[in-house]
Amino acid sequence: MASTGGDPTDVLDLAGLLERSGGDVQFLVELAQLFLEECPRMLEEISAAYDRGDAVALQNAAHTLKGCVANFGAQDARAAAARLEEIGRSADLGRAPEVRAELENELSRVTSALLSLSAELSRG
Repeated sequence: MASTGGDPTDVLDLAGLLERSGGDVQFLVELAQLFLEECPRMLEEISAAYDRGDAVALQNAAHTLKGCVANFGAQDARAAAARLEEIGRSADLGRAPEVRAELENELSRVTSALLSLSAELSRG
C-alpha cells in the first residue's frame, strides 16, 4: 500500500485512540502492528468472497474489517467497509469492485497513517 505522506490525524482519531488505550503508547504501537499484519489477509478474504460470488462471506469479511478500522477512528475506511458490507447484505455484487477499490485506497491511507504514527510513538 502506497504512502500518502500526510498527517496521521487526517486519517486517524488520535485522541480517541489514546483515550481507549488509557494512554498506553506501547499498546497503540502493538495494535497498529497487528492491524498492519492482518489487513492484507482481511482484504484477501473480501476479494476471495467476491470472486466466489459469496455475498454472505463478503458481508462478514467487510464487517470484520469495518470494526478493525473503526478502532482507529478511520471514518472514511469504515464508511467504505460499511458500503461493502451492505453490498454483501443485499447480495447485489455489481458495485463490489468499485467499492472494494475505494476501500483499498482508504486502507492505503490508514496504513500510511499507522506507520507514521507508530514511528512517532516509538521515538517517544
